[in-house]
Formats: sequence, structure tokens, C-alpha cells
Amino acid sequence: MACGVGGCVPDSRIVVDQPHLAAAERRLSLDAHIAAFATRGGVASFLVELPLPGAQQGWQYQLYLRAPDASGTFNVGDEIPGGGFVAGFFIQRSGRHRGLTELTAGAITISGAPRATPPSQAAASSPAVAASDDAGPPTRTIRLAIHCGDGTSLSGIVVANRDDRRMRRFESASSDVTNLIRAAAPIASQPAGSESTQ
Repeated sequence: MACGVGGCVPDSRIVVDQPHLAAAERRLSLDAHIAAFATRGGVASFLVELPLPGAQQGWQYQLYLRAPDASGTFNVGDEIPGGGFVAGFFIQRSGRHRGLTELTAGAITISGAPRATPPSQAAASSPAVAASDDAGPPTRTIRLAIHCGDGTSLSGIVVANRDDRRMRRFESASSDVTNLIRAAAPIASQPAGSESTQ
């Protein structure tokens, strides 16, 4: 269990494989310091902040995800009934390899949310979409097996706590989130090098 200013994140660990880096940085096992989520209009967004290996505070790495507000397994690029596509990015905040790389493939499995609604039903059922904005369960568990445009892969389990204020603050300050939300098609790979502001 990782604990910090934002509380404790039980059993939340991500393994980061970066085959393009030197041996010491190629495979990292990172415990989450912060794992937050919020929902709006049928879309769930997640933010995971990860310190350096062995540290209990800080956020050398950040993972941001957008997916349906539903339980189930979703592939990167799948359409979200509430709008947009399953997408996200992974950021290294400092160091020689700092920058952003976008998700390009893989799957995200979410539990603790309402069950997924078939797209044909979701389009015809506006009350179901509106219901996703209710308080709902205070946690979501996400299982990751995802790949990024620079060759990085991420796997693991994260237990995220509902934190609407943190998510609004991050999303409103991040131009990368703005670009992701505006995208009208699945995210294509871009070279790392962009950096979010907070």
C-alpha cells in the first residue's frame, strides 16, 4: 500500500517496460502515490501519479486515461458512448527522457463501475448516461495491459479513488488533456517531447 498527502492507494502498482532505454531504466516497478478518477457524461477519466522506485511521495510519472464509465474490458481506440475514444498518455516529468507518449494499443479492464451498456442501447438511453454522473461507488479498479507510441508498455492494477476536484484541476491545466478531448479519432502515435503543465 502506497501512502502520501492524497491518502493511501492500496495495492496499486504499475510495471513500466521501456525497451528503448538503458538497462537501469528499462523495467521499473512503480507504486502509485495518487490514483484518482471522475465521471461525466458516460466518460470516466483516471489520473495515476507515480514517484520514483522506492519513493512514497512525488510524481515523476503520470498516467492519464479516458474510458467508458462502465465495468468491462475496453481496447485503446474503442469508441466511448459518451463521446470520444478510449485514449490516454504517459508522462515522465523530468530527466533525460522526460516527455509524453500516447497510448496506441492494449486493453483496460475496469471494475467497480456500472456494467457496460451496448452502444445501440446507450445511444437510445440518455437517462443511463446521466446516471453515470451520480456519486456512485467511491473506487474503481483498473487493470492495465497497454502500449505507447515510443515503445513503452505498462501493466498492473490500480485502485483509484473518486476525486472530482483533483481531476478538474489537472484536466483544466493540461493542454495534453485538451488535445485528447478534442480528438475526433483514435489517438495516433506521436514522438515524446510534449509536457503537461499543472
